[in-house]
Amino acid sequence: MNNEVLSAKKFQRDAFSALNDIQLRRNFKRAMDGLMEKRQAVFTDAEEWQQLRELGRSIRAIALRKLPDLLFGIDASITTTRGGIAETGSLILWTTPNEPRLMSLIPPIHIAVLHADTIYNTFWEVVNTEQWNSGMPTNALLISGPSKTADIEQTLVYGVHGCKELVVLLIQ
Repeated sequence: MNNEVLSAKKFQRDAFSALNDIQLRRNFKRAMDGLMEKRQAVFTDAEEWQQLRELGRSIRAIALRKLPDLLFGIDASITTTRGGIAETGSLILWTTPNEPRLMSLIPPIHIAVLHADTIYNTFWEVVNTEQWNSGMPTNALLISGPSKTADIEQTLVYGVHGCKELVVLLIQ
């Protein structure tokens, strides 16, 4: 068996184990109940809450209709980087509200600004030096080049899962 199959089986075992863990289920329920109590404390009027939910659905529907125009009309994007990893040639991006993940994935050209003093030798070094165990964003990206994939006939295609061209501006 290869590592991917073993990893998938381990994940499945761990997931079932977590689902059967009574204490973990109690903690999750307590957290969900706490969120529900906060929502009910803020929105005491059930009718107002329902109106807000319907408004949210309408906004989502409009945004989804406009999404292709918003996303695919962009020729290039420029993002900052958290750093780089010399061993793999990877860029480290931490998404923010001002630089969402899609900025590096949707446009055909992604320009990344990398400061030379933020290049680490290994992934292990950056994780420890930057103390990632203290907190990370919802999305962290490691980018090692433009998106590329091949079909069963080994026809190489760029830009299927991200940018077609990656430009790195190295600042000394």
